[in-house]
Parts: sequence; C-alpha cells; structure tokens
Amino acid sequence: MTAVLLLPACSKPAPPQIVDAGGTITLNGEPLPHASIRFIPLFKGFGGEVIAESVSDANGKFTLVCMGTNGACVGQHRVLVEEGPLPKEAQGASGRAQMAMTRFLQSLQNRPIPAAYGNMAQSPVTVEITAGEAKYDLKLTR
Repeated sequence: MTAVLLLPACSKPAPPQIVDAGGTITLNGEPLPHASIRFIPLFKGFGGEVIAESVSDANGKFTLVCMGTNGACVGQHRVLVEEGPLPKEAQGASGRAQMAMTRFLQSLQNRPIPAAYGNMAQSPVTVEITAGEAKYDLKLTR
C-alpha cells in the first residue's frame, strides 16, 4: 500500500503593482544632489526585491527603479536618504583615488545629510505610493 501525502502549495503572492514614481528631494528648501534614496515597502511577504531606489541629480530630481522597472510598488513606504555612491575614480586607497574622493565630497552642496534619514528605525519620512500619482517630492529638514 502506498500513501500519498498532499501538502498545500507554498507560493509567494505576486508583488504589488509597480507605478511610475519620482520627484525632487530638498533639504531645508534647497536641492539635495547626489543623494541615495530608497523607498522601503512596509507590507508583509516581500523583502529587498521590492525596494525602489534612485540617486538624485544635481537639481535634486530622482526617478525610482524597482525590480528593473521605473517606479515603485503601490503601498506605504519608509524613505531612507544617505550619501550617494562615490564615482569610480574616487574609490580605492590610492592617493589619486583619495584626492578624487576629497574633491568630489567637497563639491556636494547642502550637506551634511542628517543621519536619522538613513536609519530605518529613525527616518520620519513615509510615503504612500498610489496608482494615480507619479510625483513624490521629499522635503527634509535639519
């Protein structure tokens, strides 16, 4: 006699819809250039694969990207903001790279970014992404 054990299928739900999302980030009313911006979804069942990310341009404008698609998942997000990545020539321990890093960091305007904005437990910024809206301006303060 052969017994067959049937187990319920464990399937992860489909991620929420990804919709266009971007905007401008400012700190004390001034554009915040070259800032790393991450929208961390606050819904269960998903991990880092649905984090939407961007780096702001010289005017503080950003366009989020999630799972290789422009936009962010519909739903509530905590927003984290930190320094953007260093350019390739400013990475490494060589004297040339260190000089390039120093010049790059000195060129950034509207600094420093308050540390609380880069901490999941402390960031006061939350945003609700909706299907009917594409612009999400972030207004940070010191």
